[in-house]
Amino acid sequence: MPALKTPDGNLIDVYINNDVRLYRAPGGNAGIDIYIHKAQSGIVYYYTYAWSILNPAAYSIITPDEAQDRLTRIATLPEGIRLTDDEAKLAEQFFPGIFDEDA
Repeated sequence: MPALKTPDGNLIDVYINNDVRLYRAPGGNAGIDIYIHKAQSGIVYYYTYAWSILNPAAYSIITPDEAQDRLTRIATLPEGIRLTDDEAKLAEQFFPGIFDEDA
């Protein structure tokens, strides 16, 4: 489990098999998945998991705004790359109104 440093200076252990995955990049040579980690303190953190067949996996904390922006952009991509219906529902759960035209 990698430990990531949060913006408030704490370390959190993230684990892609236990954390909530908001987006899974399609299979291929490389991709960036988006996850949510709920710390023991109850604080929710968002992070990316960048994977590649050529490089080791990399994790990075992102802000809620960055997560929402990425999910909004991914939702507009062509089928097979964009959010699945289940991922869109999950995004709505964590970011109510994310796909509303006024959001």
